[in-house]
Formats: sequence, structure tokens, C-alpha cells
Amino acid sequence: MEKNRLNLLFVLPNASRTGAPIVALHFFKWLKKVDCCDFSIIVKADGPLMEAYSAVAPAFVWNPQLPYSSIVKRAVLKALRGVKVAYKRPLPKALAEKKFDLIYGHTVVTTDVFDFLHAHYKCKIICHVHENGFSTKNYFPAFLEASKLKLIDHFIAVSDTTIDNLVYNYGIERSHISKCYEFIDTKELVTITKTPSSIREELNIQPGDFVVGACGVTTWRKGVDLFAYLVSYIDRKIPGNNIQFIWLGTIDDGFICYYEYEIAMLGLEKRILFTGAKPDPNNYFQIFDVFALTSREDPFPLVCLEAASLGVPVLCFDNAGGIPEVINNGLGHSFPYGAIDVMGEKIIGMYTTRNSTLTNAGNSSDIVKAFDVAVAGRQIIEIIEAIV
Repeated sequence: MEKNRLNLLFVLPNASRTGAPIVALHFFKWLKKVDCCDFSIIVKADGPLMEAYSAVAPAFVWNPQLPYSSIVKRAVLKALRGVKVAYKRPLPKALAEKKFDLIYGHTVVTTDVFDFLHAHYKCKIICHVHENGFSTKNYFPAFLEASKLKLIDHFIAVSDTTIDNLVYNYGIERSHISKCYEFIDTKELVTITKTPSSIREELNIQPGDFVVGACGVTTWRKGVDLFAYLVSYIDRKIPGNNIQFIWLGTIDDGFICYYEYEIAMLGLEKRILFTGAKPDPNNYFQIFDVFALTSREDPFPLVCLEAASLGVPVLCFDNAGGIPEVINNGLGHSFPYGAIDVMGEKIIGMYTTRNSTLTNAGNSSDIVKAFDVAVAGRQIIEIIEAIV
């Protein structure tokens, strides 16, 4: 290893094909390309991106918790009360024998292993926070306890709203936080493998139909119900329209029963097409006339950048995450939180005039370049070097 060449350990919660793991993959590919450091990867739960991680660096699946049922696990932990790390699984041997200059946790869901890793490697820790207030409070409260936060030397937050959550809800000093918007590989995005006509044929969408698209796991946080209400509003205002509404993304099991009831009550059984997850969403984004982000909370969704890079205008709600911080410079429009009527009127106006281009459509790809992995990668490396 070169003198002064950093050796980094990245920790991920999982290898799913979702926002934060995809951001991490973009960064890992860039790191390998520029060859500015050595690095290894720990993933707490296996997933479809594991093979891609392994292609760029030594990557290991390592769940440090006991592999027992919850009842047995509680009994063992009770017996081990006061013993901090005895119940943890050992690190993979190839990692245990290495020395690292810094541990980099992707998302707050990695903080539960910081005590173990810090005791083993005795190096600085950065936590890249991709979550905002609702998610941290409702899904991950245990991951941001004071005992874990004190181990973190620096935070990277993906938007101003993410920073505010850390400052006001968890008492983190602003000087200990750097902002780095989520990022994409803009060169990779330009690769379209299917024609618009083939996508329309696949989805049974006629050439003259106006397409309103959305993307994400079908959950309350992503506002899938608000999307349904948006469709209902538009249909009431302009009945008999030829607008097609599409939602790309994993269909959450807990959503199915609710969806069937709600859609039936609204009379929208045949108005929204849920495609499920797609490995090539850009092929579908290209037929969108508008992208409707109805999320209640979304720190900085990559899908908005991906859609905007293809010239698709993005509509979203204020105070629901970081996208409004960058969207009104020509990539789309934001509306008062939850105002589906205002968003609906905007879509109706775009539909009736067939004006589905961005205000600054000719420069949209140039605007999106500011969120390229090469730009963010250099920023992150500078932060890492400063902390080390």
C-alpha cells in the first residue's frame, strides 16, 4: 500500500436495490476508478447489489447479532448484561486482520455496530445520514441514542432538512455536519435500452396518452395514498381524460389490502398501474410527461434526479425533504405540503396545453450534472481526509 494511502471500511445496512445502497454503489465504482484509496465493504444484510459491491472491493455480509430466535436472543442478552461485545459474531477473518484509517457508516442503521468496530479498529468514524425526522423517530430511534452518537466524529447529511433533524432533535453541532446531496452517475443514466414505443406497448399506453409517473416503495411515507387522491382529484376535474397514471416500485405486502379497499372506494381500479420494481427504471421514466413525488418525507430521492436528467419535470411538496431545495431552478415545481389540489391543477394545466417540458428543459441535464458522483465523490474524500 502506498505511503499515506488511506484504507477505509464502509458499513452498509443492506444490499437492496434502494436509495442509500445505490448511492453507495455509485460511490464505490467512482472510488475504484479514481484509485485514491483502498477500501472494504461490510453489509449487514444480503441483497441483489452484493455482487456489484464484490466487483469493486472486498465485500462481506456480516450480521453481528445472535442468529437465534428473538426469545432465545433476549434470554442470552439478559445473561450477558453488562458484557458489551461478547454476544457479537466475530468479524470475517479477512477483515479482522486489517487496519483501517476510518469507518464510514452509510445510514443511521449502521450505528449499532460502531461500538464493536471502534473497539476493534480504534479509528475515526463518519456517519452518512440519509434519514429525516419521521424515519429516525419512528423506525430507527435506537440507532441515534447518545451512546452511539458520541462515537461518531463527523456526520454527512443529504439535505438541509436532514441537517436540521440532527441539530434540533439530536443536539449535533452544525460544525460536525457536512452537507452532501445524494448523487447519481449521470453517464450511466444516459443509457436507455428500450424505445419509448416499446415501453408504451408493454404497459398498454397509447401514443397520444399523457403519462403521470411516480416511483418508490408503496408505503405511507412515500405518499402512495396521496398519489391515489391526486388521481381522483384530476379525474373529477376533467372526466374522460386520457391521462395514464403509473407507479414504479416494490409493492409492499402491508399495502395490498389497504390499496384494494382505498382504490375501490375511490373508483380507481383501472386508473393506476402499479408495475412493481423495475431494474431499468430510466426506460420507463422516458415516457413520463411529468413525475409526481407525493412523498410525505423523502430526504433526497434519486428518482427525481434520474427523471429530471431525462427532461421530465418533477413536482413535489415543500417541507417533505431536500428536493425542493434544488428543484425550482428549472427542474420542476414544489407546492404546499399535502396540497394535492394545487399539484393536480398544475398537472391539468400541463395536460391541457401539452406543455410537459421543464422551464429550463434544454439545460436540465447540465443542472443535474451538479449531482454527479464525481462531484460528490471529491467532496466526500475531502471530508474523509480532513477527519482522518
